[in-house]
Amino acid sequence: MGLFRRRDTDSELAAMRAFLDELRAELTERTDTEVQSLRTELEATRAELNDRTGTEVQSLRTELEATRADLDERTGSAESSVSSVRAQLTMTSSELDELDARLRAIDDRLSTPMTTPPPPPPTAPPAAPAVPVGTAPAIDSDDVRTLETHLARLDERLAAVDRRVTVVSTELANQLAEISSDIEALDQVAQAAQEAREATDTDTDTDTGSDTVPAVDPELLEELRDSQLRLANEQARYQIAFRDDLARLAEQLKRR
Repeated sequence: MGLFRRRDTDSELAAMRAFLDELRAELTERTDTEVQSLRTELEATRAELNDRTGTEVQSLRTELEATRADLDERTGSAESSVSSVRAQLTMTSSELDELDARLRAIDDRLSTPMTTPPPPPPTAPPAAPAVPVGTAPAIDSDDVRTLETHLARLDERLAAVDRRVTVVSTELANQLAEISSDIEALDQVAQAAQEAREATDTDTDTDTGSDTVPAVDPELLEELRDSQLRLANEQARYQIAFRDDLARLAEQLKRR
């Protein structure tokens, strides 16, 4: 009777061992399958993230290059406008010098009294009565009208130059504001892409050997900021030069 019980126990133990081995094998197989599936899904997610981030970085590079080209073009246009205004100021200064010389000549004529009347021309009618000593000659009305015309033209040109200076200054200020907005927007997008890349590198398995996500070139951003600063300095310098030239011209007109 005891022999039969021992055989039954051995059979039950063997059956339990077989069942446990079967469960262990099934669990191992399922675990390996799930791990492989998760690894495959992780690799696909990493590849998709790298692809998207790389596309965004390339788009940022392209946008930065376009912004830099646009900045260079606008700076060149502003410098051309400034050169044109300076040429106009130089021409106006030359005209002022010419008018100054003519005014001095008229002043000399007015301040010098005639001691003797001029001799009459040989074939002319009898000469008019002599002008008394110390009496200034009459001013030629044609010269006065000519001077008034020149002064009116100078006033118009000075007003045009002032308007041009205002337009150039406003344009430079608008360009600076637009470029500042572009830089801030690009910085925000670049920082978001960098944070996404760092978060991905932290959360994923480093043994998979995935490629590193390219980062935004900081030299491009730094160069864009330098261009913005250079444009701001140019704007300030041009405004100071314009105001000095206008003040000098106005002072010359006041002395007339």
